[in-house]
Amino acid sequence: MVGLLVVSPIFAFLAKSHNPFRLIGLGLSIWTFATAGSGSSFNFWSIAICRMLLGVGKVSFISLAAPFIDECTCRSESEWLAIFYMCIPTGVANWSCYRLCFQRICIVSQYMVDGGLN
Repeated sequence: MVGLLVVSPIFAFLAKSHNPFRLIGLGLSIWTFATAGSGSSFNFWSIAICRMLLGVGKVSFISLAAPFIDECTCRSESEWLAIFYMCIPTGVANWSCYRLCFQRICIVSQYMVDGGLN
């Protein structure tokens, strides 16, 4: 959230003078490298910095894609914007459910490997 909050006004300011598609590409590139860095982090500070950089990629889509959706849709702009913004919490909720189910499966399989109630 820190990266998202800090970089959001910067991207909004840069969108006035630079091509927004290039800014989205820059944000996507930073997000890709930050994702790889999060996977290969070695201590708390390295993962904290990589997680902050993930916010840069998120803000490039959240703040810059909405005007294009608003301009490029031929009908019902509010419907497409609602779908776009609904996908963010839906993705988080789906990941949380997946993680919870995966943890339950691991616990049950470990229980079965250890011999059950013996």
